[in-house]
Amino acid sequence: VQEPNLQIVPSVVVNGSGTVGDAGDPIVYTSTISHTANSTLGAYDVTYNDVLPSQVNATSFTATIGATDVSSH
Repeated sequence: VQEPNLQIVPSVVVNGSGTVGDAGDPIVYTSTISHTANSTLGAYDVTYNDVLPSQVNATSFTATIGATDVSSH
C-alpha cells in the first residue's frame, strides 16, 4: 500500500507583523499542509486537529483548501 507523505508547517503572526504581542492583540495562526518533495500520491480523507493554547480566545476561523474557503465566524 502506498500513501502520500504530508508535512505540516505552522506559523503565527501577532498584531499584523510580529511574533510577540500583548493581551488582546489579534493573532493569525496558519498551518500549511502539503506534500513533501518525494510525495506525489493524492491525499484523501485527511483529518487535521490542532489545539490552540488556553490563553487564546478564538473568535473566527477560516480554512482554505486549494482555492476553496470554508469559514466559521
